[in-house]
Amino acid sequence: MEKEIINHLHETGFAGFNLKELDESLYNKLWDEVGEGPHTLQHNLKLVRTKWYESKDNEIDWEYLYGNSDYRLELFSESEYDGDNKLIQITIRYDDLEECKSFIDRVYEPDKRTFQQLWCFEIGAPVPEIRDSIYSIFSKIIEVFYSKVLNTKNTLYELTWYRKNGIIYSHKDVWDGNLPDPVKLCSILLYLNKNYDKSHQGQLYVDNDKYVVYPEFGNIALIDYNKYALEHRVEPPTNEYGRYGVLSFIDISNVTNKPSMI
Repeated sequence: MEKEIINHLHETGFAGFNLKELDESLYNKLWDEVGEGPHTLQHNLKLVRTKWYESKDNEIDWEYLYGNSDYRLELFSESEYDGDNKLIQITIRYDDLEECKSFIDRVYEPDKRTFQQLWCFEIGAPVPEIRDSIYSIFSKIIEVFYSKVLNTKNTLYELTWYRKNGIIYSHKDVWDGNLPDPVKLCSILLYLNKNYDKSHQGQLYVDNDKYVVYPEFGNIALIDYNKYALEHRVEPPTNEYGRYGVLSFIDISNVTNKPSMI
């Protein structure tokens, strides 16, 4: 890994690079495990996260929206957004991906809802098919960029899938007035898409579009929370295949100093 990339992270709060630059053997191992493509990992996805605002006069048919299948609300809130609109936040868990997709199809009405978040995910340990590789990759990133050891098994990982029109609006993960962040060290996003074309979009924009990271296999976006609170957003994919990645917010409590050689 070039020192310029490491220095860039600590000077600007952002680093973008490809896994192959960090460790080609880890890149090749993950490539083989992903096989035909990250769609082979879809069956692990059971959650949908969405956030939108719409007219407060609109009556929402919740029974229709949630569907007939069993589900569990992980998060729900409804609040006034401004004088005319209400803000809705829902994270919902279904038994399988098809139910997640059906929920998205029902909720996605762009003519009356303005979306700020909409994607499928799973959270916890890395999904089994790529678990060991994710542990190794994320550990290597923390070692190289921070000279520290990551407690991989105490860290949460999200397998994320943005379908066509999936989105996350421009936002900050941490508050400018509370830096360095007392809880989070950084976030790491690793892309999994094979055969990606830029016309498919789904790219990440960071720091008011100063930096862009396309969801090509092995591309990594690393955002540091020590000096800066950088705005970032995801451009909606243009095709149904969408954009896949593994995301983790690294807690300070889950990194330790390397053992002393003395």
